Amino acid sequence: MKFETTLQNLKDIEADCEIIIAVAKNLNHKWIKDQDDLKNLDFKGESEEVIHLSHTQRVYVGSDSFCSDDIRLATATAIKSIKKAKYKSVKIGIYSGENPAQNIKAMAEGIMLGSYSFDRYKTEKQKFKNRRRLKR
Repeated sequence: MKFETTLQNLKDIEADCEIIIAVAKNLNHKWIKDQDDLKNLDFKGESEEVIHLSHTQRVYVGSDSFCSDDIRLATATAIKSIKKAKYKSVKIGIYSGENPAQNIKAMAEGIMLGSYSFDRYKTEKQKFKNRRRLKR
């Protein structure tokens, strides 16, 4: 996994997918561009509520506040929801709140937590290539 930070505007960054956090159920934020789709799908922006709009390549996730714990949880939830998608790059804007440095750290931790999977003891499932038919 590779993280890259930049001082560019979010709209100027090229990426396969965009993660947008709806903070405090505010669906009128300037980054939220799919109000009609969100309304039709009954997205309210509640904590850990996530919706993936594949036709716009955007993931919306709810957060209760700008608190770093809430931002960490929202970011991890969004990353978990797109783990199986074949995106090569994802962009997310900085949600500053009262302490921007703390929220940047929380977002990075959320990305790491959301992308983690413990698979040490999992075994690969065997494919059944040679099936035998029972004769009656």
